[in-house]
Amino acid sequence: MAQPDNPKRDEWLRGEFPGDAARDPFGESAARGRRELDSPEEAADLLAGIEARLEAVYGKPAVRKKDAPARVRSLGRWYAAAAAILLLVVAGIWWINQPATFDAETVFAETFTPYANDLSGRTMGGDEADSLTNEALQAALLAYDRRDYPAAAAAFGVYRTALPDNSAPASAPNPSAISLYYGISLLGTDEAETAAEVLEPLTDDATYGLPAKWYLALAYLRAERTDDSKNILQPLSRRNDTPFARKAADLLKTLP
Repeated sequence: MAQPDNPKRDEWLRGEFPGDAARDPFGESAARGRRELDSPEEAADLLAGIEARLEAVYGKPAVRKKDAPARVRSLGRWYAAAAAILLLVVAGIWWINQPATFDAETVFAETFTPYANDLSGRTMGGDEADSLTNEALQAALLAYDRRDYPAAAAAFGVYRTALPDNSAPASAPNPSAISLYYGISLLGTDEAETAAEVLEPLTDDATYGLPAKWYLALAYLRAERTDDSKNILQPLSRRNDTPFARKAADLLKTLP
């Protein structure tokens, strides 16, 4: 770099010095450097040596400080962050204000549990026909306990066909109980409308009327007959003589 205030240094770099000076260490380094400039590595090494010697003789070159540019605060990133936050707030408000989507099948799946089986071990003595009927009943109850509702519904159907309510012997299980478990099995098999048809006549039964109402409400729910389900659940939720009252009240809170 040329230095107007140090002409001797600039003359020496250009090789403009008296003949005797060419033999001093500076002149020799400069001459060798000019001869070997075709080698970048050696040229860099020579240049470093020359600069060191120049600094020893003439001092370090003066460095002029450029005027520092005015520091400008960048607000772009703050605007971007504010815009992102505003977008999230608006999206959150929109999401909160959206009406909840009601899914009857999801609500049913979260609510449905089978009624406890109190018929296990019940059999009827008698002839071969009674034996076949017993096998169907035991198969139905076993499948019900395993929550294999398609198999339970099929076996209960066989039992009901083989032993109509009006022909059941005294040793047979309560026909209303069989209908209740049959209806629940149909409900678990996703035959909600058929389950409702089986359960509807049981709602006035002295023993099984209350559980029949609860599962009938679930059958209406699964069949997407929400209003019919609520018509069953509302009076059921106001009763104080059954654990189904609390279940009915909780389910009503989820219905539209």
